[in-house]
Amino acid sequence: MNPSSITVIIPTYNRAAYLKEALESVFAQTRLPDEVIVVDDASTDSTQELLESYGNRIRVIRLEWHTGHPSVARNAALRKASGLFVAFLDSDDRWMPAKLKSQVECMLRYPDCQLSHTYCLKIDENGRSLEVRHEGRLPPSGDYLRALVGHCVITTSTVMLRKSLLSRIGFFNEQPDYRTGEDYEFFLRAAGQTDIGLVNEVLTCYREARTGISQEDFNWRSTPRYVRMQRELLRRPGLWRGHVEKAEIVASLVGNCLENSTYWRGRGRPGRAIY
Repeated sequence: MNPSSITVIIPTYNRAAYLKEALESVFAQTRLPDEVIVVDDASTDSTQELLESYGNRIRVIRLEWHTGHPSVARNAALRKASGLFVAFLDSDDRWMPAKLKSQVECMLRYPDCQLSHTYCLKIDENGRSLEVRHEGRLPPSGDYLRALVGHCVITTSTVMLRKSLLSRIGFFNEQPDYRTGEDYEFFLRAAGQTDIGLVNEVLTCYREARTGISQEDFNWRSTPRYVRMQRELLRRPGLWRGHVEKAEIVASLVGNCLENSTYWRGRGRPGRAIY
């Protein structure tokens, strides 16, 4: 088997308008993937016709009914993936041409990093550039658990992992409570088991307006902080013991709650702020 074989996984639901952009960015890579799997979460638009137009260039998994759950779609593809490396791309995002080449070369150089990510450029619904997400604030390669405790600093469409990592951390969480935030929980589990690599380049375009499989954007500047994971971390010390102290998680939870209170009060929602 090719020691650097790559499977690309794209979950989608009624995103035909953006899906073609995503696929074209995959096939414009300077290092083409060995396999592309698109999981159609029972779309009702023209997605099926678009996918058929790619013929055997892609492998399509069509779910029988709409789950609305990103984990179900991604896991369906992970079970079929043949590549030693797996890269995720949401169907309304796209990649720069050097993304796969740069990332797989980095992971081959640093085998201790079983998962890596890159910087990404935020774009609007029309593809116009906005800003680089987390510009200059992502930690260097290494132990990422402390950075992840306060906020999910990893964007799913930037991620590449060694498929063998799944034997240690499992797949994405398919419980109903994880219809959003499933990627955050997955990255926390990964960070407890492996160093995380950062390719210090902008290699992904992340579309800020989200109405498909991913229903919420927890962007730290424009939306409330995501506090559920800090609460869950307190109940799951196995995820962080040996990496961070409990007091750090408590402090992060309190800080995020205070920030959320300010956010909602500034938007005229005092009841929500008190909550």
